[in-house]
Amino acid sequence: FEMCPHPILLNDFDTGEILDVNRAFKTTFGLDPQAGLNLRVQQILPLDGTWLIEGARAALTNSQSYGPVEARFRSNDGSDFPAVVHCFMSNDPNGRRLVWSLIENVADIRAKEQELTAESSRLEATKARFLAAIEALDDGFAIFDADDRLVLWNTPYLRVFAEIADLIEEGALYDDLLRAAIAKGTFGAEGERDDANLQRRLDRPLTEVWDNEDKLADGRLIWVRERATPSRETVGLYEDTTARRLADRRLQQVVEGGGIAVWDWDSEHGFSTINDCWETMLGYGASPALAGLIDLVHPEDRMAVFEAQRELFLGGGDEFGLRCRMRHQSGRWVWLLTRGHVASRWGDGSPRRVSGITLDVTLQAEAQERLSQVIDGTKVGTWEHDMRTGITLVSDRWAEILGYRAVELNPMSLETWLASLHPDDAESLITHERESFESGQWQVEHEVRLRHREGHWVWVLTRAQVSEWDENGRPVRTSGINVDISAAKALEAALAQERDTLARVMEASISGIVVVDERGGVVFANAAAERVLGRKVSEGDCLLALLGSADVLD
Repeated sequence: FEMCPHPILLNDFDTGEILDVNRAFKTTFGLDPQAGLNLRVQQILPLDGTWLIEGARAALTNSQSYGPVEARFRSNDGSDFPAVVHCFMSNDPNGRRLVWSLIENVADIRAKEQELTAESSRLEATKARFLAAIEALDDGFAIFDADDRLVLWNTPYLRVFAEIADLIEEGALYDDLLRAAIAKGTFGAEGERDDANLQRRLDRPLTEVWDNEDKLADGRLIWVRERATPSRETVGLYEDTTARRLADRRLQQVVEGGGIAVWDWDSEHGFSTINDCWETMLGYGASPALAGLIDLVHPEDRMAVFEAQRELFLGGGDEFGLRCRMRHQSGRWVWLLTRGHVASRWGDGSPRRVSGITLDVTLQAEAQERLSQVIDGTKVGTWEHDMRTGITLVSDRWAEILGYRAVELNPMSLETWLASLHPDDAESLITHERESFESGQWQVEHEVRLRHREGHWVWVLTRAQVSEWDENGRPVRTSGINVDISAAKALEAALAQERDTLARVMEASISGIVVVDERGGVVFANAAAERVLGRKVSEGDCLLALLGSADVLD
C-alpha cells in the first residue's frame, strides 16, 4: 500500500468519507503527511466531477468494480491534473462497504502525447511542403530506398519516362524500370541506342555517383544525376536539356559564323580562349599570355586598356567594354571590340574569373574613319538627342558653327537647346517634328536660326531621323546633322533684293519688256508689254501664242 508509486485511497462507499490514503496520495494532493485526513471524495474532484462519482457508484453497485476511467482531479493548492481511476469494492467484517481507488497521474503522459502530436503535425507539414516542392520542379525527381525500390517521384519524372508510366509505382525496382524503358524503346531501337552505357548503368551499385546525358528516341536529351544519401537511399534528378543544348548549338553557330572570339581569364590559370577566333583575328597559332596581349596593343590605346584594367581590378567594376587596336602577325593594325564581365570574385572582392567576347571591328572602324573624314570635309555637324532625358550630345563641328567647342556644350539640356533657337522658329520646328513622328515619318528636315556665341543668328539646315524606339513603338532617340547655310541664305536675300530692284526698273520702262524661260513661257511682263499686247499677261503664258493673238508677229 505505502510502496505503490500511485495514489491509493480507501473510502466509505455510503458516506464518501476517505478513511485511509498512502504516501503517494498525500504527495500528489499536497496533504500534510502528519495531519489527519478529514476529507471526502468530492473534495479531490473538480466542481464538475459529479459524473465520476455517479458513474462509480452505479458500476460498483452492479459489478463491484469501476474503470479504468480518465478524469481530472484537484490537488490541495487548487490546481487540477488528469488521472486514470481504477476502483473496486469490498466489505469489512462489520459489513461496511469500502471502496479502494487507484489514481494514476497521467499528466506527464498526456503532455508527451501532445508533444508527439505537435511533432507529428510538424512532420506532416514538412512532408507536405517537401512533396509540393518536388512537384513544383521542372525536372524529374525520384527517390529509391536502400533496397533500390522506388519510394517517391514527381509528375515530371512520369513525363520523362512516359512509355513506362504505368509501371512507375511505389516499390518498383530501379533495374526493372530501366530494363522496361529499354524494352519499350525509350532510349531508341537496338543499334541506335547506347547499349554499352545503359549496361554500365544497370551493372553499377545504385549508390555510385552517376552523371550522364541520355538521348531518348523522341529526340529529347535528359541529363541524369543520381546521388546516394548517408542512409544509402538514392536521389535522382532528371533534367530535360533539349532546349538548352539546341540554344547552345545555335549560339555556337552564331559565335563561329560571326567571328566572335570567346575567352576566359582566372587568377589561377590566366588567360585562355574558348574557340579559335582569337587566333584567327590576330594571325597567331596559339593563345598568347595576357602580358603578351598587352604588348600587341597600339601605343596610343594602351592607356585606355590600363584604365579599363584598373577599373575592373581596383575599382570594383563588374563589366567593361573597350575598343582598341592590336598588331596582327602580319604587322598591320586590327581594331578589336572587347566586352567582358566578372563571373566570380574572391572573398576580398578582387576578380577571380572574368569572361568575355572579342569582335574584329576593323571594317566598321575604317568605315567610321572615312565617314568622319567626309563629315569633316563637308563641314557637317552631327548630334544625338535622347528624348527620355532631354540630353543632346553634339560634335565639334556642330559646336564650331555657333562659335563653341563641343566640350563647352556637352551634355546639352533641352532647355539650353531651346534657348539657342530663334523665337520665331521654335514653335514651327517642334510642331513639324511632332506631327511627322505621329504620322510615322521618321526623317524630318528644318531650316532654323541658332544664336551664335557672339550674339548674331546663324541659319542652319538640320536633318533628323529616329534612331531608337521604345517597346510601344514611340521614338526615344533621334540623331542627325547640322549644316551652316548662312552664306546661302545671305546670297538668297541678295538675289531677292536684286530681283526686286530689276523688277521695279523694268516696270517703270515705257517699252514693253517680256522675259521668257527656255520653253518660251513668260516669266515676267511689265505693264507696257501688256498694253502693246492688249491683254493681261500671266506667268507661264506662251509668248508665241500671245503674239499670234495680238497680230504683232509681222
